Amino acid sequence: MIYRLGGNYLWNISEPSKFTQTLSIESGSSNTYTEAVSALKANIIDTLALVLSFTVKNNSDVLPGIDKTDTATAISLEYTF
Repeated sequence: MIYRLGGNYLWNISEPSKFTQTLSIESGSSNTYTEAVSALKANIIDTLALVLSFTVKNNSDVLPGIDKTDTATAISLEYTF
C-alpha cells in the first residue's frame, strides 16, 4: 500500500507576480519519495511571464553511492493563450 499526501500554496504578491509552493509525499513500506517545488512568476506583458523555480526531490531508499536528494533550479519564459 502507498500513501500520498500533497499540498499547494499560492501567494499573490501583486497583480503581475505570484509565489507558489507545492509539496508531494508518497510513502510505502520500503521507500518515501518527496518532491517540493517553489516558484516565483512575474508577468512581463499580458501573455508572457518570467518564472524562477527551485525543485527538491528526495528518496529515502536508494542504492549505495547514489545521493538521496536531487535539486534543480530553472529560469523559464511562460506563454499563455
